[in-house]
Amino acid sequence: MPFCPQCRAEYVNGIAVCPDCEVALVAHLDEDPEHPDYEYETLTEAQGEINTRLIVAELDVAGIPYVLSGDALGAVQMYAPHDSKISVPKRFMTQAQEIVASVLAPQSEEELEEQAAEEFFCDSCGAAVPPDADVCPECGEPFEN
Repeated sequence: MPFCPQCRAEYVNGIAVCPDCEVALVAHLDEDPEHPDYEYETLTEAQGEINTRLIVAELDVAGIPYVLSGDALGAVQMYAPHDSKISVPKRFMTQAQEIVASVLAPQSEEELEEQAAEEFFCDSCGAAVPPDADVCPECGEPFEN
């Protein structure tokens, strides 16, 4: 599969140019200059937009580097449920798998209600928003009370 040498995204065969970076794709990537000792492996695929956003947010909180890729990613502000893939360095795989398990674990009705009261996401950009916010801290979208 070809890769973009600039953003390091992976594409399906037949794509020749990265639509985001507008550079020619290559067959293999050189070492990641920011993380030369990291060897990435697929953590999970096709979890849908909401679960993908939740997993990525938890990886950010844990300080785990990741690569999010998929055919439709980057073109619009949504994660395509049929093709998104999250990869993490091998050395973080166990911790990342625990995060995925906790995000995807079934919850009781009571836990879901508690979580809904605490969590709020912007409809425009998907950013986590404090419950008392009047505007999104990421995109500035105003909220109705």
